[in-house]
Amino acid sequence: MTNLRAIAGTISRVSLVGLLVVAGGVAGAPRAASAAATAGGLISPSVTFTIATSNGTKITGKGTELKLENQGGWLIFKVPLSAVTTDHGQRDRQMRDRYLESDTHPVVELRIARDALKIPKGGGASEGTATAKLNLHGKSRDVNVRYLLERKGEALQVSGSFEIDLRVHGIDTPSYRGVTVNPKVAVQVSFGTIDREVFAQANAL
Repeated sequence: MTNLRAIAGTISRVSLVGLLVVAGGVAGAPRAASAAATAGGLISPSVTFTIATSNGTKITGKGTELKLENQGGWLIFKVPLSAVTTDHGQRDRQMRDRYLESDTHPVVELRIARDALKIPKGGGASEGTATAKLNLHGKSRDVNVRYLLERKGEALQVSGSFEIDLRVHGIDTPSYRGVTVNPKVAVQVSFGTIDREVFAQANAL
């Protein structure tokens, strides 16, 4: 799927790309996958974000902690900021302490309604746009998430993207050693699960 990113203006884009289900791994171990999903855990979760800077370089951060909670009709994805690193200790501390204030706001949360997603049957695929709520830095804002769902047996491969402006979440434009960070953030997320544990109550095509 194309990794959508904002390329001009003050709007930041966050791509939630590859809410990825590894069909082979899931199908090969359905009981383990079911137990992990039921417990709120995900298989091989990965989070990656990319930020452009004023000197033309890019900063990439990675993490492997992603949790999913099912609450009523909502799917709630949570990422602890303390678990994401750019492999540069001083920069990480500055981002967390000065800008993200992770001691006060330790988790980024994306909340999306299950029934806003169209789940394909058989070996089909579906795509669309759904409104979700992103809670970042203590402020919740609606975002339009474009998603693609592809079914492989009981497994689903899910990908999507959405845009934000960091400033609407009360986050100052980061600057480090004279280099200013453009408030455009591209985030990639992947995990494995099986659809009956996560998307069971969603609409089916």
